[in-house]
Amino acid sequence: MASNLGLENATTAALCLDCHADNAAMTERGPQFDTADGVGCERCHGGAARWLGPHVSDTATHRGNIEAGLYPTAEPIARARLCISCHQRVDHRLYGAGHPRITFELDTYTANQPAHFRNDADYKLRKGTINGVKLWAIGQAVAAITMLDTISDFEGLGEGLLPELALFDCHSCHRRTARPEEEAMQGPRVYRALPTVNDSGLIMLGIAAEAVAPDLAPGIRAETGALRDAAAGTRAGLAASARRLNELVQALLPRLAENAFTANEQTLLLQAISRRGQEGAFHDFADAEQAVMAVASIVAASRLEGSGDTTVQAAVRALDSLYEATRTQDDYRPSAFQQALRQLAPAPR
Repeated sequence: MASNLGLENATTAALCLDCHADNAAMTERGPQFDTADGVGCERCHGGAARWLGPHVSDTATHRGNIEAGLYPTAEPIARARLCISCHQRVDHRLYGAGHPRITFELDTYTANQPAHFRNDADYKLRKGTINGVKLWAIGQAVAAITMLDTISDFEGLGEGLLPELALFDCHSCHRRTARPEEEAMQGPRVYRALPTVNDSGLIMLGIAAEAVAPDLAPGIRAETGALRDAAAGTRAGLAASARRLNELVQALLPRLAENAFTANEQTLLLQAISRRGQEGAFHDFADAEQAVMAVASIVAASRLEGSGDTTVQAAVRALDSLYEATRTQDDYRPSAFQQALRQLAPAPR
């Protein structure tokens, strides 16, 4: 990759080190600092000069550690912003050099990251309990705001002949040219031979809004469709569309943060995912990928809470089929995914 990018050495290039190591300024590196340590504690929790001593003392408090500079990773919005600073940072130039496609969903990535703490009673007393579904929803909102901020800034769309293609759905260009007609035509309007904005997270955000903020949900859904259409027009039009949608997402974020995401709301989310899927919302692989991670997050949270809801039980049984339908991106078929989603809830009449 470094060779393809024209970099002399990946181990010294800021482009690589900014995410794959703790690339602190030279003035902030202590005598034991070693870039080869990779992503260590301070990369996520912040420089420890002021908080490390108190952190390991018997008298430390979480609030005191935060005041001393410890990054508040226990706060969902702060955690989302931190994670997205790397996991939503790869541009198309890096993809072209061989970087794997980045997919991000906060709750799934949190679960996959080996825990270096015990989520016991003491931890919950100091930092509270984060509902996994809330973490999922907040992650979707912060990721959407980050993407829409970039699109809204005309300069963020890139210079030259092509826009910054990392903002678009990879599979709108990198897909087989010969596909069955039923697969190619179902779902939202698709502009052939044009890249489509990666709105997979926005689709899921619209679903979250249905359960939490039904007054905002129609607008988010409509503006998400408008953003997809705007990508077929001018850059100025696309930026204006992103700004309109961003206002709605900004209004939704605090309501997600305040919401409890009850068992009933989790059921509503599963039903909405099934319904939207059967309407053709998950036309592309990236859309289906986000839907599967959402279902898995809801199932995990429901199990922790001991929910015996029949819709949740159906979701547990459906997960294997959903995973199989999204096993490989090259063989993804929307109709197979729709069939798997029917196990979540009955098809709409």
